[in-house]
Amino acid sequence: MTGFIGKQSESPNQPSESEAQPTSQGVVLDLAGYCPICEKETRFVAKDKWYRGSLLCQMCTNGSVPRERALALVLRETVPNWPNLFIHESSPMNRGISIVLKRDCENYVGSQYFPEQPFGTKVGEWQNENLEALTFPDNSFDLTITMDVMEHVFHPKLALQEIYRTLKPGGYYICTFPIRKYLTEPMTVRASIKNGEIVHADGITPEYHGNPVAKEALVTVDYGYDIHHLISYWTSFDTRIYRFSDRRHGIMGEYTEVVVCRKPDVNARLPAK
Repeated sequence: MTGFIGKQSESPNQPSESEAQPTSQGVVLDLAGYCPICEKETRFVAKDKWYRGSLLCQMCTNGSVPRERALALVLRETVPNWPNLFIHESSPMNRGISIVLKRDCENYVGSQYFPEQPFGTKVGEWQNENLEALTFPDNSFDLTITMDVMEHVFHPKLALQEIYRTLKPGGYYICTFPIRKYLTEPMTVRASIKNGEIVHADGITPEYHGNPVAKEALVTVDYGYDIHHLISYWTSFDTRIYRFSDRRHGIMGEYTEVVVCRKPDVNARLPAK
């Protein structure tokens, strides 16, 4: 992952669902359901109206939030044999589906971005990788996963092309990133690198998110409704986007999209006519 700097800020456009009335314990939403991460009957509880970050599964280790459950649900439906595959996850969190992937997949590689260390080496338990210039050979993985990473890279085209290169034919890239409901065009650049310095786009207030290995992460790109077309233009991925309002699985609130990209398998046999 690249480009983690700055200070975390609140996310915009917080939802105001009618059920979001705080109880005496400060709970604004309490749903009974089934978690696709821990695979248990559970309760999803939010103490903040920003469900994307606050609607937590009460059974998951360290909790899980809606976008993580959305990715887990799509993963289990799309690639049910994932524990037997070779998986690369960029910038995993210490919660939710990241814990399950690492625990249950023997051929799991987790990577983080440590720009001050040599890429392709181990830093603690993690492989050190720049998503825009991966050190893995071609056709290394059956599945690549990122959660809220792509909005922090300075060159998303390079990152997507590297993910494509390192996937085996027929492999999947499954990811989450915020897709702005007010933006139709595929992408708007918020910040870029010029002469080694970060330059913010005119008229755009810098926005920052959290980071699993550093304090802060600059948002470099806003993605819009047509991003799937741009992904397929930059690569040869077949691309789908899933959207949710799913109480049963605790997938509520803003920015719950899951993007699924499949690398074509040119050697796959066509069905008999």
